[in-house]
Amino acid sequence: MKKSYTIQKFGSESEIDFSKVPALNIHNCLWDKTGYAPVSMGQVCYTDTGLFVKLTSFETEITGRYENVNEPVYTDSCLEFFLNPSPETDKRYMNFETNCLGTLLLGIGEKGGERTAINVDFKKTFNMKSSVTKDTISNYNDNYWWVSYHIPFEFLEKFFGPLAITPGKKIAANMFKCGDETKFEHYLSWNKVEGDTPNFHQSQYFGEMIFA
Repeated sequence: MKKSYTIQKFGSESEIDFSKVPALNIHNCLWDKTGYAPVSMGQVCYTDTGLFVKLTSFETEITGRYENVNEPVYTDSCLEFFLNPSPETDKRYMNFETNCLGTLLLGIGEKGGERTAINVDFKKTFNMKSSVTKDTISNYNDNYWWVSYHIPFEFLEKFFGPLAITPGKKIAANMFKCGDETKFEHYLSWNKVEGDTPNFHQSQYFGEMIFA
């Protein structure tokens, strides 16, 4: 059964307090080879300007090598948000994949093998923030790491057309945690994904997010 999540609204960005935003659990362990399944979670809220996303994973050892847009961050310690803001009329979705350094891989398409890369200044466009940087990762001694960003509705509308965000509107989405080339290879999801080999790009398993 597909899971659902309510996207809470705030009056402005300055009012956003993620300690008050419900978390969804990225806990389905997929294609397990190592038994490694770090506790991971996602939070999403919105204002009139767009979505605000925070993803967190409790890991004591992390890998972060890539710093440029659309490099293979999924091989690092990585958290991902896939979304289709217009599931009633469009089969395409965007994949926001971020490693622990806050480096973004972003594409759009209907399937994993049919994607168009979107090249953006991700730090500026999405106000990308991360708890770890290239200067601090060598001294990482924490129990968890996080990334956060803002996805403007204006940006989404460039690709999907007018969204008309109102209470009750539904989008299709999933969240993931992975690390294809980390010490312990692992794949986790919010909504469970099926298949014999690792592949997050299966929109038929997306859950539902509903604007409050």
